[in-house]
Amino acid sequence: MSAESHTLHTQLIPQSGQDGEFIVCWRIGGRVGRIRVEFRADRSLSDLGTAAELAAVQFLLSDKEVMGSNRTGKGIILDVSRGAIRKLKHGTSNKKDLAPYAAFLVTRYHEATITVAKKATWIPGEIDQVEHDELVVEGPRFESVDTPRMGRITVTKHAIEQYEERFSEGDLTRTWASLVKRLQNAELSPVALPPKVEKHKARLYGDRTARAWRHPDGTLHFVVAENEDGSRSLITVFYRIDTKIDRQAANR
Repeated sequence: MSAESHTLHTQLIPQSGQDGEFIVCWRIGGRVGRIRVEFRADRSLSDLGTAAELAAVQFLLSDKEVMGSNRTGKGIILDVSRGAIRKLKHGTSNKKDLAPYAAFLVTRYHEATITVAKKATWIPGEIDQVEHDELVVEGPRFESVDTPRMGRITVTKHAIEQYEERFSEGDLTRTWASLVKRLQNAELSPVALPPKVEKHKARLYGDRTARAWRHPDGTLHFVVAENEDGSRSLITVFYRIDTKIDRQAANR
């Protein structure tokens, strides 16, 4: 398979940006497209153009799935037009207010390689011959999973890293798909942790409610925390063999 089939090129059109609207062009292999990005929130960001390109990249990867379904960043090259995107992925950008828009690059797609191209000779002159999409941005989007037992949960970078470290089936190229499959198991149940572990967890998370879940026949635990806004996040995973299913909580 050619390198081009693994490379997603995006280019923010310089003249766009009036009234919070931007045009991002993209290409992968022989496919070429154009996205109109409209910001309806966060117009006070330090760099709306970079945020627009980030939103477009996430849309292409996670919604339009131009690189395939259930992909992670393994083997993917993102050739973007803003150097700030690469800096945000590596945590070296001074544009800290854009970090939430780049969160997908340090969680689900953290293995992707970022390159920066200032010119894009591939942008076609006839825009009618390309794929068209409209994207409305209300704010940053975090990669999340709908689960039957724990509701909708976002996945943190730490949780992804811990899962990879403990994942023993050998093929890390499908980490995200594997994690999603496990999280969507309808038999996951809350567990009662040993007292010492509960105390340690209380010190780590303070007033934040966090609960560990596992399959009744498994030893891999998923810790899901409640956020202030009512959402939930998968914050870590670990193996233990000494926990018991909390039958009372499981039957609620």
